[in-house]
Amino acid sequence: MYNKIAKKEGITLIALVITIIIMLILVAVTISVAINGGLFNYAKIGAENTKAEIAREQGYATIKENLTTNELIAKFTSEKPVTIYGDVNLDGEITTADSTYIKRYVGGLQTLTEQQLANADVNIDGSVTEDDSEIIKAYVGSLVTELPYTGPILPEWYSD
Repeated sequence: MYNKIAKKEGITLIALVITIIIMLILVAVTISVAINGGLFNYAKIGAENTKAEIAREQGYATIKENLTTNELIAKFTSEKPVTIYGDVNLDGEITTADSTYIKRYVGGLQTLTEQQLANADVNIDGSVTEDDSEIIKAYVGSLVTELPYTGPILPEWYSD
């Protein structure tokens, strides 16, 4: 009976030693792969990218609510904002409100951003004047069909 117990304990001891050896081999392989495979370098790069994205997200979080979509695009991308002729108030639509913005600008009652000035110059003459306001009103009233517009300010039938 003693021989049976000794054999079982011997087999258990051998199994334990083999398990420990296998685990040591696995640890050695894991460490080798981590060091030689560049795992630590990838982790470092990942940490740097995470810090950069956190800084970028904090930039988004500090945006003032009065920035327009085009201004946000300009701030956070390398893309230049798209000029949408006639959309002076940058709301995505061309309405008489845009014409009013120009009138207030020409009268010195309102300032316009660089993007608003580009959008306001609907006759592409390099300046924002009352003519641009009139062209926007004609566009809203369907007398002008596309912007930018370089034709006469008033249709031929309107003149004396």
